[in-house]
Amino acid sequence: MNSITSTLLKMKDKKNDNILIEKIPTGFSNLDSILGGGYQSGLHFVGATPSAGKTAFVLQVMRNMAQSGKECIFFSLEMMEAILVSKLLSMQSFIDSDGDANMSYPSNFLLDSKSRMKLTNDDWARIFLSSEHIEKFSDRIHIIDNDTATKSISSDYIYNSINEFVIETGKHPVVFIDYLQIIAQPERHYFLSDKQMIDYNISKLRQLAFLHHIPVILISSVNRESYDNRGISIQSFKGTGDIEYSAETMLSLNRLDFNRIDLNILKRKDGISGQTLKYYFFPEYNFFSEHTCKKIKI
Repeated sequence: MNSITSTLLKMKDKKNDNILIEKIPTGFSNLDSILGGGYQSGLHFVGATPSAGKTAFVLQVMRNMAQSGKECIFFSLEMMEAILVSKLLSMQSFIDSDGDANMSYPSNFLLDSKSRMKLTNDDWARIFLSSEHIEKFSDRIHIIDNDTATKSISSDYIYNSINEFVIETGKHPVVFIDYLQIIAQPERHYFLSDKQMIDYNISKLRQLAFLHHIPVILISSVNRESYDNRGISIQSFKGTGDIEYSAETMLSLNRLDFNRIDLNILKRKDGISGQTLKYYFFPEYNFFSEHTCKKIKI
């Protein structure tokens, strides 16, 4: 039996096992259309110009995936879990109010004890309602920050944590990492240069993605010197050669003004790249929309 026939037979045996080709929708219909249905297994990078909302965008993708039934694990190396939860709650309040700023609650407001003292009973009722909506799928959102991790969050730690999760639950999660350049030094590799460390981490996370056939979505910093008013190019990513080679997709967010964001498809390994998608961004509520919210009052 030749190798082609052997491979076809294996594919035939797995005809009902679509985990190998699963596309997981992001919840943004225009992006899902470009990606052929959503994210597939492999490494996916998101970069942005300053204050373009890259963490908010990735959090919204995670929220949408969890709501649709996917297990999601978010490794936060920069923000505490409480901050991310407040962002999710603020986002949900904006969704629940249909974009009415008078009935939504900024994440910074929710974190500030003096601001919370100003809330009325009606305010608290709306906040608890949004909390109840998140609770319906919150068991599929797992946030690991530097306080809740059992040791430094290195790519080895992420790799081992996901292995344990798959073994214990039998579920294959979508993995989110915020962000690539501050992943901790790998154990026994304390003398690597910055580039060598990024190379090591990308290689380890790529192994993880293909071992379990899962998307690993990484926020990445970019070189400020290499972008202009046209936004980010592939060359803007730090360690770009290794990132570009390993990436299934590379997306960039470019903030045009207070509310308008361009999302650029810099690379899509299995399809056409170069497209630009238009979004509205409401930073107080960590929310991206493909369409304007008619009630919003800036």
